Amino acid sequence: LILYKIPKLQPNSIASIKQTLNKYVLPKLGDIYLNQLDPIIIQELINGIKSDRQKEITARNLNNALAKAYKLKLIRDNPVSAVEFNKAKSDSWHALTKDEEQKLLTAIEGTPIKWLVMFYLCSGCRRNEALALTWKDIDFSNNTILINKSYSREGSGTTKNKESRTIPLTDSIKKILSHMNKKSSRVFPISPEYVQKCFKQITVELGFDHIVIHSLRHTFATRCLEAGVNIKVVSSWLGHKQFKMTTDLYTHVQEEMSKKEAEKINFQLPTDIF
Repeated sequence: LILYKIPKLQPNSIASIKQTLNKYVLPKLGDIYLNQLDPIIIQELINGIKSDRQKEITARNLNNALAKAYKLKLIRDNPVSAVEFNKAKSDSWHALTKDEEQKLLTAIEGTPIKWLVMFYLCSGCRRNEALALTWKDIDFSNNTILINKSYSREGSGTTKNKESRTIPLTDSIKKILSHMNKKSSRVFPISPEYVQKCFKQITVELGFDHIVIHSLRHTFATRCLEAGVNIKVVSSWLGHKQFKMTTDLYTHVQEEMSKKEAEKINFQLPTDIF
């Protein structure tokens, strides 16, 4: 973590990894030598975690760490590769309907996360991507925003790395940014925990149990496709590494759009052939 992760990750991501390590990993594995770890020990650790989502997160963090240890030849193999667990069932892919979207926009009025939620809906950013956004990442001259999944710093500037992408600085996003205080280096100087808490309160009050913050990202993508934006462009804006990921996620949207387009076809055939 200290040698390979901290130099390239944002504080929010580092804090999340540390929380998993301190709460789940170190109490069980802290006294075990690296070369003594085996799949059974790790399987017992994962089995002891109640939340399927946390099982997934813990296994992923352990896998990343031990995969690196394997590459460095500190261990003979990665024991996490043999660990099994049920993947968390998530509604995070769910996009809000236009009616749900309007209800959410009404509900966030006057809340501390109003502009942030609007930004998610207008940008398709992941939660921490938006929270890590700085004013230096916004190019008002070229109407672009540099989005970093992980940051690489040189001096006082932000350098584009292999996990960076640019998204358009639209008029809607410009209006949102005009309400933000530029005294802070970050555009949205809010903690992930506070955002999560506020958003949960709002969705509970609305009865939107199926909606999480990540749903706003899928709502953005769905609205783009409904508006006729090319799916390859949408894939680029979302930062998907593989185009197939975008097509798989939004197959239902494309099928629905195809049906609506088909309804527009009305060939004028001669009546005497029937």
